[in-house]
Amino acid sequence: MASPDYTYYGVVPAKICRYNLTDTNDRNSKWILATGSTGNASLFVIVAAEDNTHVKVYDLTRDKIADDFNINGMKKHYVLLANGTTFKVVSNNPVSVMLLNYHSIPAASALSITSPIGFFTTTDGLYVGKKFIIMGTGGGTSNDYTLLALEKASITVTGDDNTQNTYNLDVNSYQNIMLSPFKVYKIESTGSIMIQLVGIPGIGVGSCSCFPVPSVNGGFVGTFFLSKSLRWWMGMGWTKRLRI
Repeated sequence: MASPDYTYYGVVPAKICRYNLTDTNDRNSKWILATGSTGNASLFVIVAAEDNTHVKVYDLTRDKIADDFNINGMKKHYVLLANGTTFKVVSNNPVSVMLLNYHSIPAASALSITSPIGFFTTTDGLYVGKKFIIMGTGGGTSNDYTLLALEKASITVTGDDNTQNTYNLDVNSYQNIMLSPFKVYKIESTGSIMIQLVGIPGIGVGSCSCFPVPSVNGGFVGTFFLSKSLRWWMGMGWTKRLRI
């Protein structure tokens, strides 16, 4: 019996740009287009959880196959998709699919990338679990990632260069860690955990205004939620981090 395919859908925004205030402490100052924030395409990253993974990327807007490749576990593959593209990814094994505000294929020497804000999914596609394989993002200069322990857990973080760190957490506790951009990491835990990324304004990946918070049951509906929180008040800087 043939194994089932795993299918992912998404859309690249039609217009991608960012405007900044000329004076971040004055909300009435002039807005200007941020240098390098515009582009005609966005970087699409696929990370495999298992060896011998076959992936096809379909450009549904232009009715064509954008890419067709094989990839092994703990490896990544880049695809550039034009603005406004509706796409479909079909894989024979689970993969991590991430769309980033990066307008070209990164060089091997690239050191930073804009990070997606929110929670990461396990290799089973859930927000709560014991095994995650993800690519690091951000500036690689601060502890932007947070491991949230729902149970007592020993958590091992292994990089694609075989570097390894272990953290022991009690139930309802957390650990902030740094993951270097463009490197792939396997995060395994003996207990159920969640992984969240929230940038600190002015440090690392920058600030964010909002993000969805899944429940500890793995979906977005539930009775118990756990998150790291940041607040930015009137351009005066970040005030505190909260676990709720």
